[in-house]
Amino acid sequence: WEPKATRVAAMLVLDGKNDHVLCGDNDALSFPGVQPFTLEATVRFDSVPAKGRRAVIISKALERERDPAEKKEKKGFAAQQNYSLAITSERTVYFNGLETTLRLTAGTPYRLTTVFDGRSGSIYIDGQLAIAHKMGPHLAVLDPVIIGGQMNGGTVGDLFQGMITEVRVW
Repeated sequence: WEPKATRVAAMLVLDGKNDHVLCGDNDALSFPGVQPFTLEATVRFDSVPAKGRRAVIISKALERERDPAEKKEKKGFAAQQNYSLAITSERTVYFNGLETTLRLTAGTPYRLTTVFDGRSGSIYIDGQLAIAHKMGPHLAVLDPVIIGGQMNGGTVGDLFQGMITEVRVW
């Protein structure tokens, strides 16, 4: 008799209040310029972010308060990012300036995949292409990779509430 092989996947269940995972600032997780990369995760979000905010799944980004010397029509925060994958307050998927039109349903698991090929970015939901568009080069950001949030002015914010599993970055 031999036991059956069992696959056990690690799952993060995040409360949206203070849960996140700091993964450090490893060069292998940074993709500056036009270096191609892919992000993947299976997620189930349990709550919709506040209007105009995002619930970040994985990021290597910094959101900072705008310098008053910047153009006056731009208010609030400016993002410096290598990458950021998130659910928006409109229940759409966001990836580095791209946003899907398909609205997701809270409480439903989705497999999200983003691809940057050096010239354009794409978002796939459950294996189906949701959006693709030309995309410029990405910044080299020294901030850590974070699962379940992103750096906001020196603290981790835009926290995700729900389940994240099978995260892949390459």
